[in-house]
Formats: sequence, C-alpha cells, structure tokens
Amino acid sequence: MKFKYQRLMLKTSLIYLVIGIIIGFLMFLSYQIKELSWIYSLRVVHTHLILVGFVIQMIMGVALWMFPQKPTKQTDIEKRFTSEKEGLILYFIFNIGIILRSLFEPFSKFNLFAFYIALFGIILQIIGIFYFLMLIYPRIRKPGEFK
Repeated sequence: MKFKYQRLMLKTSLIYLVIGIIIGFLMFLSYQIKELSWIYSLRVVHTHLILVGFVIQMIMGVALWMFPQKPTKQTDIEKRFTSEKEGLILYFIFNIGIILRSLFEPFSKFNLFAFYIALFGIILQIIGIFYFLMLIYPRIRKPGEFK
C-alpha cells in the first residue's frame, strides 16, 4: 500500500501552513510598514489557510492513513483502506475549495463574481468535509472490535 493520497494531503497541508505563516508575518510587519497595510485585508485568508488548509487537512490525511476499515474475510490489506480514487476525489474537491476561497474571498465584498467563486469554494469544502465523514465514519470503532 503506497498511501499516495494521504501523503499528498499531509504535504499540501504543510504548504498551507507555510503560506499562512508568511501572510501572518507580513500582517505583523504591516503595523509599522505602511506600504504593507493592504496585506491586513488577507487576515481571513491567513486564518483559513492555517485552520482549514493545514489543521483540518492534516487531520483528514492522518485519519485516513491510520484507521483501516474493519477486518473481513478478505485478507487483502488494500481492501481495508480507502481506494486511491476515493482519496484523490476528496483531495481535489477539498483543495480546489480552499484555493478558490482563499483567492476570491478578499474581493467578495466588492465584486459579485468573486463572491460567487468564493461561495463555490466554500461549497466544495463542505462537500469535501461530508465526503471525508462518509469515508471515515465506518472506521471508528473500539480497539479490537471485529464485529
């Protein structure tokens, strides 16, 4: 088992952390450097990238990696984990949502097109979260439970 999509989720979450930290650092500098005052308008993006892009995606990647499905008579370990196709669908839905929201939300107050693109990104994130819940819910059980 290669755990391809899980590693992709974890690495992508680290990229969001770095971008979020850089935006936060620039926001801090903007208190004294007036030329950076525009960056403070990205505070929602900063928070979103760290909380959703990093934390939530890290949790999803680790959970899908660490919690196999209940054992069955099927001995093939590949059958006990989410398929690569399902994992990549989750990855792309969730990350397209994060990217669209991050890019367009700062402009959504002033531009109706940006508002709808950001809204679409939010909807994709919600779909991604519910898809993740559908994938992970059957895996949550007491340790040693085989029924």
